[in-house]
Amino acid sequence: MVGMALGRPSLLAVGLLAATLQMLAHAVAKSCLFVAIANVEADRGGSSFAEMAGAARTHPWSSATIAAGAFTLAGLPPTIGFVSEWFILEALMQQFRVHSLALRLCMAGGGALVALSAGVAALVFVRLLGFAVLGQRPALSDGTGSQTADRSTWGRAGLVLMGSSCLWLAGAAPWCIRYIALGLRPIVAPGVVDR
Repeated sequence: MVGMALGRPSLLAVGLLAATLQMLAHAVAKSCLFVAIANVEADRGGSSFAEMAGAARTHPWSSATIAAGAFTLAGLPPTIGFVSEWFILEALMQQFRVHSLALRLCMAGGGALVALSAGVAALVFVRLLGFAVLGQRPALSDGTGSQTADRSTWGRAGLVLMGSSCLWLAGAAPWCIRYIALGLRPIVAPGVVDR
């Protein structure tokens, strides 16, 4: 928004790249969480922390996918969430290119809020993993419930694909950024996006 307001295409480009990469990270991570938690919920009858406790023992594939999605949403390395959070912070720390003190303070405040929200997200997802997935369940299910994705070969393959996408997208970030840059060409000059 600052780049658009000031007519600075380089700021506009870095902001749009960062925001789009963040949307990609969240789409992948939330898909992981929704699918994996739905598998546990189908067997346990609910998705509260108490009902999910001990899921790592009964649903290891779903639990690993939950962990991958949680690490991504918390912005922890080596996931695409870390890469996207880094780009957001990098975009906001371009305030030295802005001459208005008010806009500089807004960008610095935005960077501080992003860092704070990353810390809160890490705390929340550590709680999810520690208490819900890895925690003790008073009466563990015998596993005779419905056929979940953890028990089928195709379900496991889907969970592995979703969970690993949080990792391999981080490694493929340079190609993702180039692809996103192609979509930004109508908005931002081609030379600015390719830098």
